[in-house]
Amino acid sequence: MQKQNPDDFDIRNIEALSHREAADLLGVDRDFVWSIPFDGNRVSDGPRLNTKAESIIRELERRRTARRRTSDEARRFKACVSSLTANLLAAWRISPNLQIGFPRGRGAYGTRSPFYRYRNPDLSYSQMRQAFRGFLELGYVQIDHEGYWDQKSRKGRLTKIRGTEKLIGLLDQDGPLWPWEICQRPDSEVLVFKDEKKKRIDFTETEATCRMRESLRAINNVLLAHWADLELPDDKLRRLGEGMVADDDRQPLDLSRRTLYRVFNNRSFEQGGRFYGGWWQHVPRVYRPFIRINGERTTELDYSSLHPRILYALAGLQMIGDPYDMGLDPRHRDRVKETFNALVNASGNIEEPDIYQHEGLPLTFPELQERIKERHKAIAHMFNSGFGLKGQSLDSSIAEKVLLRFAGRGICCLPIHDSFVVPRNYEGDLQDVMLRAYREVMDQEGEVKAEREVPSDPDDVPSESDRAKGFKDRLNAWFAWKEQGQPT
Repeated sequence: MQKQNPDDFDIRNIEALSHREAADLLGVDRDFVWSIPFDGNRVSDGPRLNTKAESIIRELERRRTARRRTSDEARRFKACVSSLTANLLAAWRISPNLQIGFPRGRGAYGTRSPFYRYRNPDLSYSQMRQAFRGFLELGYVQIDHEGYWDQKSRKGRLTKIRGTEKLIGLLDQDGPLWPWEICQRPDSEVLVFKDEKKKRIDFTETEATCRMRESLRAINNVLLAHWADLELPDDKLRRLGEGMVADDDRQPLDLSRRTLYRVFNNRSFEQGGRFYGGWWQHVPRVYRPFIRINGERTTELDYSSLHPRILYALAGLQMIGDPYDMGLDPRHRDRVKETFNALVNASGNIEEPDIYQHEGLPLTFPELQERIKERHKAIAHMFNSGFGLKGQSLDSSIAEKVLLRFAGRGICCLPIHDSFVVPRNYEGDLQDVMLRAYREVMDQEGEVKAEREVPSDPDDVPSESDRAKGFKDRLNAWFAWKEQGQPT
């Protein structure tokens, strides 16, 4: 294999993708998913971390022998140090062993790219290269694996890096830095537009895109004004984090991921539009009851059978009964639900899951599909048609209305696609808002239910007396931060 210098690696569209998406895009081997991609829009927020970044800059400048930087170069160098510091610290907080896939080629920076709107315009290739080399010389970053690019196969691997104990010691020497001291750039793009291959592309601004962006930034501002956390004993929180790092289908538990963005698909703002980005969206369902907002217990309400209900509403009908009841043993309901959703999302035939033969269903996979279609004759024309993303457009419009109503009142509401988490004393308000939002979009009555998930392992439930020290420390620090009038 002909390898190319990592500094010439044109990574372009990798920034801010999930680790699984990044691996798929690059065609790299499995071990890439044990790292997270470098996010140029991730920066330090607040005086403490900014002060640390500035001390690193001074240290680097003292070692500099080249000409003095221009004011523009100095501004960009500062932005590169801030982003590099924030990324390294965030990864270390997830796990000291978690690597960052770091783009070292020109294609990852600069303005001459269709991906420019998704990048941090303050970062430049030359200044990032100098900042990274400075971190290496100071012992603040280590390279675990050099990157490469094979021009013939169009496959490669990003350079994998990690922060060092020396860097974390410097950052934490005056007390631990908290998750909210790392943030996304306030003006980073929150509308993600993708083509048929799920690659980010540019789009034309319209009144609708401006409205959606303004609305989402208003929602994000409210999310940043509150602190959401998991009340788990420290050892259980650590094990949960380690399990999420090892799970190919989840992003790591990163409490600094506190804002949202929307993803639209197939070059259309009428397909997709769901909200992503919040750390709470990746937490396994069994742990959601332990989500706290400003230390308060929460409740989660879910739209009952949202997508089947939307499909029937579009057909001018009211859905009756459980759409996933096929007359089978109730333990097979999840498989029926997954198959129903696959039929709605697929543009053609769907493949049989690898484990299907071992699940004990009395039907073959084709027979299960036919039974679902027979049960839902009225909407069967929407199966295998790729309608799922259009359905997501409707459920995301409903979600936007819910989020905006709570944001307008300054109340923190955490979306998880078709469910929402709020402080428990707002449960009645949430139910009313969700039903109203569904009615406004679909011109039909919806149904909302409470998520009352009980952990399968009683040991996973913290008792009242077992109030996690880490959780309590973060909560107290958050209130102190707010009292000092720090930016959020």
